[in-house]
This record gives sequence, C-alpha cells and structure tokens, in this order.
Amino acid sequence: MFYFGLFLFVVMFFKVFKKSVPFGASWWAVSFPIAALSNAALKYAMFVHSWLLIDIAAAILALLSIVLIVLFIRTLNMLFNGKLLKG
Repeated sequence: MFYFGLFLFVVMFFKVFKKSVPFGASWWAVSFPIAALSNAALKYAMFVHSWLLIDIAAAILALLSIVLIVLFIRTLNMLFNGKLLKG
C-alpha cells in the first residue's frame, strides 16, 4: 500500500500544482494526504531500516513542509486582499 500511495503521489503531484487552477481555501485539503504519506513513509522507513526509504521519507517530509508554507502564505495573501472571507 505504501508504494501504491507513493506512486499516486508522484503521478498526481504535478497535476495538482498547476498555475491554471485558481487558489482557494480548499487547497488545504491537499496537505492532508501528503502528511499521511509522510507519516507512513517515516514509520515504514524506521521499520525496514533502509537508508533509501529514510531518504525518500525525508524528501516527502521536506516537500510537505514546503507545501504547508506555500499554502499558509497564499492563504494570508487572500486574507489581506479581502478574498478569503468574502461572502
């Protein structure tokens, strides 16, 4: 299951983060599957004791951190422009 999740992550990552898709508060939903994959990768790497898997898990965790920072900055940008809480 881990490798299937990793495969889906690699395939879908470039489709999700296209510039043509407008940003909205719902983009925060993207972070949850990445966080779950990161958690699973870290646990699996520690269970198997493989340096390759530890490197992959660290890369996914770093990518998750970048995604969260970008989402936070873009959300603050929407908030200060008055577009986030518009009814």
